[in-house]
Amino acid sequence: MTKSKRIPNSKDVREIHRAVKGLMGPGFMKLMEEYGVDAEKTISFMILSRYLKEERERRSLTLKEISIVTKIPQYRLRAIENASVSKVKPDHLKKYISFLEIGDVAREWAEKNPKVGREFGLDISQD
Repeated sequence: MTKSKRIPNSKDVREIHRAVKGLMGPGFMKLMEEYGVDAEKTISFMILSRYLKEERERRSLTLKEISIVTKIPQYRLRAIENASVSKVKPDHLKKYISFLEIGDVAREWAEKNPKVGREFGLDISQD
């Protein structure tokens, strides 16, 4: 994985959220809220999930192969990679990060997005 990619911090995520809100309009954002979708949290998590998927693909691994080794169901791995935050289990996320050996990226993401990081059990202050 390329280390040169910049991981946006929570302020950047808020800016992205504002831009999405401006593009999609208030009706779309209201609909997301009605369905319980936290747009800022999802945008923030998408960054980490992208790294996980790219690293898996770089290693030419399938979700099935990872599922067999880690015992994480494929649908949970897919939820992580698709940033389906309501379906992500913190233990599965940590195990997936460990399996792909991207703890450094996950720590940087959690440092820059501490609120969301804590929600997913990636509270770096406990390390």
